[in-house]
Amino acid sequence: MGHGAPFPRRDRLAGSPHQISVFLRRSRSEALSNVGLVTRGSIRDLVEAYAQSRDPLYFAPEAVLEQVSLGRLVRGRTAIGAMLRALYLEAFSEVHEELRRVVVDDTRRIGVVESLFTGRHAHETLGLPLTGGQVKVPIVGVYEIEERLIVRGRLYFDVATLLGRFAESHEHEATKRENEQ
Repeated sequence: MGHGAPFPRRDRLAGSPHQISVFLRRSRSEALSNVGLVTRGSIRDLVEAYAQSRDPLYFAPEAVLEQVSLGRLVRGRTAIGAMLRALYLEAFSEVHEELRRVVVDDTRRIGVVESLFTGRHAHETLGLPLTGGQVKVPIVGVYEIEERLIVRGRLYFDVATLLGRFAESHEHEATKRENEQ
């Protein structure tokens, strides 16, 4: 993280439901404590801490997160937490997210995060049946900051790449089943 920030250091998402769920089951007192820490750090520190933890507590209570590629708006910290839980704990297993780059504009109070999401398709998602296949999708998130919390986020990812990975996995599994018969 660097910059001497007072943010709590969290492990990057590594795929273990226990590790990932740590940030999804915060107590009220810890949530309030984290908000206090956010008020003393820089925008870069806030964005990096969120990118490494995917903790919904870095969002304002009334924040909006837009999944641009899907045309979906998620409103409120609780709903954002549920969306993160669905992605990192339910739809995919063996999740790893490689943080590639963080860029911040302090004047405009915007942070941009580039990452590479990798996971195994574990449950039906996006209306697609379970494939069990591995997916690897580049993601860019743009986050607007007010009062040291994220108030608006926009996630960009290539749906064609994601769907293509699902299709490849589905075809591979179908071929594998045919060969076993």
